Amino acid sequence: MKKRVNVKKGIIILIVMLIYLLFIHYRIHFTIFGPLGAISIGAILFSLGFFAFFKEKKIKIKDIKILYIIGIIFLAISFTFISIATIKHGLIEKIDFFLTCTKNILGMPFVYIAMIIAFPAFFFIMIGSYRILGKEHIYGWIIIFIAWIISNIRLFINYVLR
Repeated sequence: MKKRVNVKKGIIILIVMLIYLLFIHYRIHFTIFGPLGAISIGAILFSLGFFAFFKEKKIKIKDIKILYIIGIIFLAISFTFISIATIKHGLIEKIDFFLTCTKNILGMPFVYIAMIIAFPAFFFIMIGSYRILGKEHIYGWIIIFIAWIISNIRLFINYVLR
């Protein structure tokens, strides 16, 4: 018998994610705490996902396949928009704050490395979120994808079209 998604747990995840996005993330996004928070959360989820996939072997690719494909498409679109905007305007904070910080601290080669590493890292980050939240991790990713869509629309209108 298949394990079903717990809607109550999903609603709690949605509420927590919305509160985080509206009252914490957007207030610290353009400070050094934005990239540091993203790296910290990403590293924790990556480690959990890597361990769960290779050591525990409880989580299968099929558990995250559709959500991962959607995420990779969003990531590819984001990197395409960022690349076009960077060609037109240079890599500035309003285009991508995380990559701009990476460029300023480590240099442009590390920006390219970060973009290459992002695709396989995203796989383990998604497995890590599945490991922590179970099937209900989809609710958190829905909020992230909506925020990502809004961000990509803003990036496209303000920096790709101009």
